[in-house]
Amino acid sequence: MDGLIVWQKLCYMENNFYLLSVFIFFNLVKSCKMKKKSLLRFMYSFIWFAIFIFFQSCVNFYKVTGSSKTSNVNSTVTANPQRYYILHNGDDAYSMDNVTVSNDQKSLSCNLENVAPEHGLRLDSTKKMRYKKNKPERAVLNEVHLYISKDSSAKMATSYTLNIDKVEKLELIEKDKVRTTVSYVLGGIGYSFVVVAGITVVGILIAVSLAP
Repeated sequence: MDGLIVWQKLCYMENNFYLLSVFIFFNLVKSCKMKKKSLLRFMYSFIWFAIFIFFQSCVNFYKVTGSSKTSNVNSTVTANPQRYYILHNGDDAYSMDNVTVSNDQKSLSCNLENVAPEHGLRLDSTKKMRYKKNKPERAVLNEVHLYISKDSSAKMATSYTLNIDKVEKLELIEKDKVRTTVSYVLGGIGYSFVVVAGITVVGILIAVSLAP
């Protein structure tokens, strides 16, 4: 119910932007005596603000669910065999292919390979927790990351057995539905700002042409 109320308020706010455009138009016409430079300065500021809002919205976010419990490592692998596993071995990172849990639940067996390019988003510490849904990097939503201290026996293109008690941290990547939804709602509001900016430009041009 609270979510519905918030949505209704946001829709109400968006509708008010269109009313605001009409208000701005008539007030600009009434203020024809203003200096042309002031009108143009206002026009440019409003347009840039609208563009800023528009391009800072409609962003897709992901979130990280972390755990350091050994039991969670076993349950995560068992429940998510189709996910893409990445081993962080100190500063190095490898993909973990064909991951299986041992019968005694104490180790994982896999083949270590290069991390595929589409799974490099989380490895770049300079990137924010966002992705482009129409790009290969959306594969980040299918990832599980395991962190261990440097192990010299972990090498590329070899089979590897990981003792689960060596896992210092586990990260399960998921879509951040809340932040993504809010971003798209703001995108709708930003679109409204762009429309208002367009109407404002027309109003300013008319006001400037009517000014003595």
